[in-house]
Amino acid sequence: ELSLQAPAGVTVEELVFPEAEDFVQEGLPEPLLVFEREFLIGVRLSLAATLPPGDLVIPARLRYQACDDKMCYAPSNAQA
Repeated sequence: ELSLQAPAGVTVEELVFPEAEDFVQEGLPEPLLVFEREFLIGVRLSLAATLPPGDLVIPARLRYQACDDKMCYAPSNAQA
């Protein structure tokens, strides 16, 4: 799950996740849908014409859960 804290004048238009892949985990009857070790998430933003020129920081938090072939670990968060 990707959460963005868009400041005033910024609108999140679209989030684009990569296509998930089936991953067979020992002991589970159905495969898990997962992303590989490294993946990109696309974000399309709209900026209001009233925003001043310059750098813009948009805080983000990615909540994810890592799994290996035997188990899934506790969910984690990454901040940016």
